[in-house]
Amino acid sequence: MILSVSNQTFILLASIYGGLLLGLVFDIYRFFRNTFKFGKVTTVIGDIVFWTAGLILILIIIYRSSSGLVRVYQLLGFSMGMVAYMKLLSRHTQKLLFMFKRCITGFAYAFIKVIRGPAVWASNVLWKPCRGAKKAAGRLLIKMKQDTQKYMLLIRKKR
Repeated sequence: MILSVSNQTFILLASIYGGLLLGLVFDIYRFFRNTFKFGKVTTVIGDIVFWTAGLILILIIIYRSSSGLVRVYQLLGFSMGMVAYMKLLSRHTQKLLFMFKRCITGFAYAFIKVIRGPAVWASNVLWKPCRGAKKAAGRLLIKMKQDTQKYMLLIRKKR
């Protein structure tokens, strides 16, 4: 099947766009992986999910741009898009994601601070009449901690 130059240019540009999109998805995955400090097993599972999603993305772009016909310049276009994204845009995307993370944690901290004030006040009001119960609960918790430490030593010695 012979394609015009304009069709081939469209296919190449769609492939470069796909590579850029794949790079963006990889940056988002890398951000979550670094933020939540996944273990080895979770990282392997995440990598498999990422590459499966990437393959589906690539196949969709190939199907939509060239009716499913794979051409060498498409693969080069995906590679060019991915490399261009990593060299030109990845650093800026990481900074934006980090700023987004700081905004979310800032809002969460402010929300907790706003909620904490009335909660502390209510706690003080409720605990003042129950000072005896508070002291007894404290002694009970200290005793439970001491017993737990004692039993943990016994368990460690048995190993």
